[in-house]
Amino acid sequence: MARHVVVSFEDGAIKIVYASVSHKRLTIQKTLVLNDEELDNFLLQEHTSHFTVVCDFKEFYQDILLIPPVKKSFVQVIIRSEIKKRAPEFSDSPFFYTVIGGQTHEGKKAKEIFVFAVKADRISQISDRFSKHGKRIRYLYPSVFTLSQLVSLFAGLTDGPVLCVSETETSKTLLLIKDKNPRFVRVTQSLESGIHDLDAQNINMTINHCRQTLKTSPTQILLIGSACSAYETTIDMQAPVSHMRYPANIGATEDEVAEFVIPISAILHIKDPNSGNLLPKSYRLFEIQKTALIYCTFLFLFFSAALLGYIKITAAEIASVKEEISFIRDEMGQIELIRQDYNASAKELQEFVPLINFMNTIFLAPSAQKALITLSALKKPHLGDIELNAIRVAEAEGVLSLHIEGNVIAVRFLNMQRIYQGLLRSIKMAEGMELVSERIDIEDKTFQIEVIYTKNEELKMSKVH
Repeated sequence: MARHVVVSFEDGAIKIVYASVSHKRLTIQKTLVLNDEELDNFLLQEHTSHFTVVCDFKEFYQDILLIPPVKKSFVQVIIRSEIKKRAPEFSDSPFFYTVIGGQTHEGKKAKEIFVFAVKADRISQISDRFSKHGKRIRYLYPSVFTLSQLVSLFAGLTDGPVLCVSETETSKTLLLIKDKNPRFVRVTQSLESGIHDLDAQNINMTINHCRQTLKTSPTQILLIGSACSAYETTIDMQAPVSHMRYPANIGATEDEVAEFVIPISAILHIKDPNSGNLLPKSYRLFEIQKTALIYCTFLFLFFSAALLGYIKITAAEIASVKEEISFIRDEMGQIELIRQDYNASAKELQEFVPLINFMNTIFLAPSAQKALITLSALKKPHLGDIELNAIRVAEAEGVLSLHIEGNVIAVRFLNMQRIYQGLLRSIKMAEGMELVSERIDIEDKTFQIEVIYTKNEELKMSKVH
């Protein structure tokens, strides 16, 4: 459903129509009548952002031009040039035109075109009032254009030219239509609503002008809108008079349509919305750029919000990763403490490495392993410094023969002797050990010891006794 808000400038009154179009039916939802001072307050409070505007222009230029049959893109250029020559004060004015026919002029084919132009400053006055409140005018039509479109829908039209009469508070607009296109416009003063003697005189004068100047004679006078409210004249009309009957697809009362016929006509003619649009190209381009900028701003805000959401999610993930890293660092600290303890223990075990390597490089019976373990336990702190350089093991009939070579680390002879004798006592006292022979070289402080190791329990018992 398409919704329209139309603002119509009609002398001192401003008429506003809210309407919707659905399935070719126009439904009037709301109407307002404001004075000029109330418009700013209306635009300030109205939520609608774009409007269709109609204006009953009192100052305008009109003409019928003959131009060569050129491409459509060149038509406006030629029309602008002709307006500049014929009415310089309208040279930069917005205009609309309609092709009303063709004829041969000086032996050449030519297009016959009706042109209607208005002052550019009047258009600026209207557009500025909307712009200062952030509102956009989508279409700006002269009332003669929208009324001509409405009249073309009237089923009671004759085939000949028709003089249409519409009114505002202080004037009557006389519009000559032929073949559903405007041909001539005249605005006259009017003292009251309806048709009275003054109005009848103006209508007859206009018909005479059409006959003499335009070489066409209206065959019908069509009263539109509130011009039908009264018909009180003693003067005979030069053509039959009829009242406008509005299309059946307008959802409003007859009186409501009559009062707001001009803004309603701006909605009904939507065959080609741009055909009678008087908005300058600069204004239209600016509004397009403004709209594009608004959409780009919304897109920027949307993507910014999306990016912000993504950043929040990423920040949460980063916080989680940081927490995991902190946990891993704590674990690594604990591992470092364990490593330090391990290194300290490994350093303490280094003095046993030669013996362990020896045990790992040869195959020993369980009894030989136990003998070496017993032997490694002989080195006690009170014995002093003794280095074992070599151990040879031989087994025969359940008895192990151990040949031990080493040296005593001591400066004085007495200390060397004490340490060596302590070692011999330890061997004699060790379980399963029996000292066979021993010898020490005083000069280089080396020694050789022969030991027998046995697991025989009876031998052990006899040794104890």
